[in-house]
Parts: sequence; C-alpha cells; structure tokens
Amino acid sequence: MALIEVNKRLYELQFDTTTGEYVDTSPFIKGKRSNEEYYCSCKCDSSFNTFSGWKYHTSLKVHQNYKKNYMFLNKPLLDARAMIIDMKRESNKQTNKYKGLKLRYRELEKNIESQNELKIMIKKLEEENKCLQQTISSINDYTVTDSDEEFEDCSMNY
Repeated sequence: MALIEVNKRLYELQFDTTTGEYVDTSPFIKGKRSNEEYYCSCKCDSSFNTFSGWKYHTSLKVHQNYKKNYMFLNKPLLDARAMIIDMKRESNKQTNKYKGLKLRYRELEKNIESQNELKIMIKKLEEENKCLQQTISSINDYTVTDSDEEFEDCSMNY
C-alpha cells in the first residue's frame, strides 16, 4: 500500500498525418521534475516518469514492435474506450437532466396542492363573508322603536 496515491496515465502514440504512421512523442519536458507517471501497454509493468525513462522505453524492441502493430492491436480498443467514456458522459447528462426534471415536477405538484388548499380556503371565506353580509343586512333592516309596548316588566309577573 502506497503512502501517496499514484495516478498513472496511459501513454498513447500520436498519429502523424504526413507519414500515416504512429509516432512516439514525449509527454515530458527534458529536465523537469515531479512528472506524472505514465504506463505503456506494450508490456506488463512498463512505466516511466522521466524523459530519460521514456527515451529508454521507446528504444526497446518490444515497444518498437508494438508501435508497428499499434493500428491493429490497440487503436480499435482505445477508440472503443473513448466511445464508452462519451456514452457514459451522455448517460450521466441524461440522468442529471431526469433528476432535475423530477425535482421540478415535485415542486410543481406541491405548488398545485397548495393552490388547491388556497382555493378551498377562499370558498370557505366567501361563504363566511356571505353569511356575515346577510347578518349585517338583517341588522340594518331591523328598525328600533321608542315605544314601550313591546316591553314587559319582569317584576309584575310575581
């Protein structure tokens, strides 16, 4: 188990359009320190992290044969890997879009539910308002007289 996590990158050959072949191009600057570690799939455990290590690796016979047959051996696999990565990226975009739409749908459902509750409350308030207006109109229609004819004295009943 390493104390520091090491990320290795795959070393890929570059296509030269003038010659129509794959060529080795250094991923390093000569004399620079603290480079990222690369690995090559020409043989097992072939990794390098310096310019001189890369130069030595590319001079090996195994790597030279790998470079000659690169188009037939690894190019279809690397293209398929790139296609898989693109498809996963597209799938994740669709998943994120779906999750966003689902959240928006839930918000809209809550808004509709609260609007329905508000409509019910408005109907109840309108009914209550109607009853209160009827009460007010009946009070306004009631006439008060100054006569004592309607008045009955409670003390006379005893």
